[in-house]
Amino acid sequence: MPRSIANAPPFWPGGEFMLHALIVVPYYFFTSLTLLTLFVLVARVLGLKVSINVFVYPAIVLGALAVALFLMSEGGSLHDLKGGPMVGLMLLSMALGAIDFLVARSRPLPLDKELRDDNPHPVG
Repeated sequence: MPRSIANAPPFWPGGEFMLHALIVVPYYFFTSLTLLTLFVLVARVLGLKVSINVFVYPAIVLGALAVALFLMSEGGSLHDLKGGPMVGLMLLSMALGAIDFLVARSRPLPLDKELRDDNPHPVG
């Protein structure tokens, strides 16, 4: 049995374990966001003319898979998911976003037009 499950604390009447288990939600979010930004930056540098939809689903799946694999590994547990690494993911995501912003001026992509606010898609 993986260490993260075997060493999990019991369910206390106050629900402390459930509250602690919710820490994986921001990890899924920020891992996926960081991967999406990385994919867009790589596409921009390589000059790939693709839609943003090509990157969204792989970023979500790979982000969830990365967190799940960490929790299933021998060295990872729920107690290792603290605020420090999450702040690191947030900062990495912001840094990649800033680099993408700077590179976007010289290497525009079709997805820039998709993401602009002045290009609304009518509903219905």
